[in-house]
Amino acid sequence: MRASALTYDLAVREGERPVDDETAGRVFGDLYDRYLDGGAGTPPSERTAAYVAALLDRWCDITEDEEDTSPWSAGPLIDEADEDLHWARRAAAHLPGVRRVVYPSEDLPGFFGADGALLPLDALPDEPAVALASAPRVRAVREKARAHGSGLHVDGFGGDQALSGHPGYDHDLLRSRPLLAVRGLRTVRSLAGPAWRPALRDLLDGGSYQRWLAAEAAEMTRPRSRPPEHSLFAWGGSLRPPAWATPDAVRLITRELRRAAATTRPLAPSRGRHGDLLEIQNVGWMIRQRHQLVDTADFTQSSPFLDDRVLRVCLAVRPEQRATPREFKTLVKTSLADVLPRDLLTRRSKGDGGRIAAESFERHRRELATLFESSRLAELGLVDPRPLRVLFRRPFSLRGHGRTMPTALAAELWARTARTTAVPG
Repeated sequence: MRASALTYDLAVREGERPVDDETAGRVFGDLYDRYLDGGAGTPPSERTAAYVAALLDRWCDITEDEEDTSPWSAGPLIDEADEDLHWARRAAAHLPGVRRVVYPSEDLPGFFGADGALLPLDALPDEPAVALASAPRVRAVREKARAHGSGLHVDGFGGDQALSGHPGYDHDLLRSRPLLAVRGLRTVRSLAGPAWRPALRDLLDGGSYQRWLAAEAAEMTRPRSRPPEHSLFAWGGSLRPPAWATPDAVRLITRELRRAAATTRPLAPSRGRHGDLLEIQNVGWMIRQRHQLVDTADFTQSSPFLDDRVLRVCLAVRPEQRATPREFKTLVKTSLADVLPRDLLTRRSKGDGGRIAAESFERHRRELATLFESSRLAELGLVDPRPLRVLFRRPFSLRGHGRTMPTALAAELWARTARTTAVPG
């Protein structure tokens, strides 16, 4: 069944459940080749239509899925840009001297490629760049801005990190101001749902950063039948290698992790501040790569939330006043309460680009798969292309594709171009 209002496809098999994973994989491949990889859509049967209606009745949108049981792989189902446009229109009403330029999202290329070509290979960042996936879209925005005489693009990158404190501060607060921490953790408990058990474990754990890093190194080569349970209250997330990493690559990573565990120190003594600084470093790293891919002599980008002075002011606020599950970016709303009109301080959401990523992946999946048919990383013994080929055949999901696939793609393209291009110094 091909949806008319959305660019998502759905194939539903009616019949007995496959007896094992191998059989299920063959069935899926047959469904994909027959229905999703072809041309015209197939009208749904009565049972399929009823099934989809029941799904939509139970899960209207992945953003309403509090128990993490939704069948939808990406959301919201409504274009996130629609809500952004609504808030931009409200802001513009208070800025009569500002000239607004509005164009449909469809006027821009998606991720991964543009004009029938895969990602731009004419600019090489100083290291593998996950920002590469969005480069075609950002470059198109650059050209629209230049056409209107603008040579500076101011963005909001770093706002999430500067304005919303890391959840690890609850771990710190539990030891310094336990009564205040418990009140806040009650709200966290209601939001976490079934994931509360690993959260409680990490909240009570008082181990050092070095011990956590050593434990992650020990887990690298151990077989695991299910995904690791970890929470935002730990020193970090799971460092388990992706399925496409070869044994040689895993050994190299494990060796470096063990070496780091013996000498590395956290960015700050407490988990909350360490988490804050790590996320700020990560977004700064991504923005630097983005500038290398997009900036020209007559066009530059600016991320004022990552300015040293802005970061110092934000990080000087008490953590419990920055990080709260009850409000969205309370710091900026409080600080601008006397400056901005009240109706602009009520937004509690933001777009995530999930729909754009899903549609772009569907459009370029074949070209992406082709990259790993003659992979440079495979030549170096670092990547097993088979799990990646399977990933490129599956429908896009933020959980399955949004985490490790951009890393593999960035490393592959960088390794290819690094052989013939001088790396910026």
